[in-house]
Amino acid sequence: MASCHSLALVHGKAIGYPLDLKVFQAIGWVLMEPEKDERTVFERTPARIVRPPWTKEDQTVPYVAILKEFPFESALRRMTVVTRLVGEPYFHVFTKGAPEMIESLCRPETVPLDFEEVLEGHARQGFRILAIASRRLDTDWEEALNMSRESLEKDMNLEGLLVLQNPLKPETAPALNILKEANIRSIMVTGDNMLTALTVAGDCGMIEERDSVISVEASPSGDAVSYRYTKLPGYSEKLNMASNNGPIEDIYIPLLYQGRYHLAIEGTTFDIIRQNNQELLHKVVQRGTIFARMAPDQKLRLIEVLQRVGYQVGMCGDGANDCGALKTAHAGVSLSMAEASVASPFTSKVQNITCVPTLIREGRATLVSTFGAFRYMVCYCFVLLSAVLLMFWDGQKPTDGAYVMIDIVLCLLPPFFFGWTEAYPRLHPKKPIRSILSFLPQFSMFSFIVIQIGVYFLAYYYCLIQPW
Repeated sequence: MASCHSLALVHGKAIGYPLDLKVFQAIGWVLMEPEKDERTVFERTPARIVRPPWTKEDQTVPYVAILKEFPFESALRRMTVVTRLVGEPYFHVFTKGAPEMIESLCRPETVPLDFEEVLEGHARQGFRILAIASRRLDTDWEEALNMSRESLEKDMNLEGLLVLQNPLKPETAPALNILKEANIRSIMVTGDNMLTALTVAGDCGMIEERDSVISVEASPSGDAVSYRYTKLPGYSEKLNMASNNGPIEDIYIPLLYQGRYHLAIEGTTFDIIRQNNQELLHKVVQRGTIFARMAPDQKLRLIEVLQRVGYQVGMCGDGANDCGALKTAHAGVSLSMAEASVASPFTSKVQNITCVPTLIREGRATLVSTFGAFRYMVCYCFVLLSAVLLMFWDGQKPTDGAYVMIDIVLCLLPPFFFGWTEAYPRLHPKKPIRSILSFLPQFSMFSFIVIQIGVYFLAYYYCLIQPW
């Protein structure tokens, strides 16, 4: 926890990935840049040094140099560092990442028999879980620093699980409820464990107690797609089926008539279906609520599929692994001022999703105001043209003052009022019209022009029949 991270010092302050920063702050160690005497001790120039929370004068307290770092990669789902404790002739390799991935890198005798059971128990409580492994490296400097990642990340000893609780922000559930009342669909796309994602989805109201959850699993060959129930504590499962396994194509239509249900899919299954069955993929994304263990490119592909089936997609993220998805979505909102803000069209200073309903309300208000201003200008042009032609027909013409009055007062002021109109205070289930060329906008414009011209002719003939 003290050394396996990607934190850096900037103006004396540690910055980096929020999870690494929280863990490092929790143990109370100190991140420092190496000084001259420390370079002599380590025979090389270490990139970073971490010390326990004691004074530097206490020479009996050891400190650790981080000599080499393999940063976290979403495809590998782990990060690794090579470290050396002052005074020791050997090196230590530390790795942390997804538990199932770290387990595959460790010697079987170091993995407890109840590993899967303990992991599932923590995941069902909504905790975020990382596995930690280590290895002692008895080599010289040159060999230790030149070894490949594959050579370092093997035959490791499983040290344990790092269980983190990321409490649900109090603003999350109300914001999602606003979207639900407006018939706006919410999807969770995360790199976390499936059970963790399902528990969080239940806590924030995306999955209700009366709903059923089906975990979709695809075989590696892609020849068949099977399903099974996901059992959640406190959740009833109301799908009436005789078997727990079978092709999802066969059960998809019957499911539509058996109440609310959600599909939960992992990244590997998503890729298999995407590469082998596009028709099934379109069905799955329309009913999928939880997408877990998703790599950055898989998040991007998911958004592209949702766009192909006709959805307008908004994406909310706060990490570097969300950059591709934020850029691909119709409206990407970054909750971080770091890497994600570069790729995202919108950046929120508030670190929660309350900005999403606000963005949708303001977007709808902008769309309606733009359409209204456009329709006004079109009607103004044709109505004014008909009025001028009618006067020319009678041998009259407006004065310069009349043109100024019409063009400045009647033409410019109303569009300003369109822009000043605030958004409606709540999201309504009825969505605004998306195209200015649709029937209602066109009918409103042409009917207004016809009615206005008719009023002009009535006024004109009314004046002609007067005795004066």
